[in-house]
Amino acid sequence: MSKVGGFIAGYVAVTVFEHSIEFRNRANLDFTRQNVRKAIMKVATLIAAAVLASTGIEARAGQMEDARAAYAKGDFATAFRLGHQAAEKGDGSAQAMLGYMYHDGEGVARNYMLAFMWFQLAAAQLEKEARLKKDNKLFDLSRDTAQAMDLTASLMTPAEITEAHRKAYQCQANGFKSCDR
Repeated sequence: MSKVGGFIAGYVAVTVFEHSIEFRNRANLDFTRQNVRKAIMKVATLIAAAVLASTGIEARAGQMEDARAAYAKGDFATAFRLGHQAAEKGDGSAQAMLGYMYHDGEGVARNYMLAFMWFQLAAAQLEKEARLKKDNKLFDLSRDTAQAMDLTASLMTPAEITEAHRKAYQCQANGFKSCDR
């Protein structure tokens, strides 16, 4: 990684760390739906960038960069399409992005069950990548994604949570294909 790339990765990691601490501290409060949304979205756009920068996954980098750029422009349909393609290839940061998009209804209909499912898959994938690379930043991101999943669960019924777990298992068993059905 170049010095500039290392600096950017470091900056993004520190920024995500600072926001994740704020997110964890706020998670102990009694959240309204709006506060949950703000806390999740504050970390959402940084997670994908930090994971990508810290893992060095070049094959999916262009696709996720394009997805993030489309998201930043408000082109949620394109961001979702590109992010979904990367998520189907097992990209944990893309799976987290889909979770946030389903949670907030950006580019897709709001669906807490699918948001929960993608958060669950992302947390597991990010933890797997963290173990392989022995990377504490990825462990932190996995934990933050799991926390977003827990906050989403607070907006769901027990039956919806059970169904989301079933869908996540089925999605993983199918190699992350056809997960949104």
